[in-house]
Amino acid sequence: MVFVAGPAGAPLGYVTVARSAREASTGLIAVAESARGQGLGQRLVLRPLEFARAGGRTRMSGSRRGATAPCESCMKAAASMSSA
Repeated sequence: MVFVAGPAGAPLGYVTVARSAREASTGLIAVAESARGQGLGQRLVLRPLEFARAGGRTRMSGSRRGATAPCESCMKAAASMSSA
């Protein structure tokens, strides 16, 4: 599954999510250069968490391959939410 942010026909970012019966996992995430620094990346990281909870998933994981410093802070925020 892919969550896309931005107006139709002009996406500003996306995040991919894989899911199984009990777990969801984030994969790729990207934010357009013009949209960086506005919190879009953080919202994209948090969206799969909301999706996982709504679907009754009990585990959430993600990849950190190639993560940047802003992405690292988003992943830490997501980790704290997933343990709540």
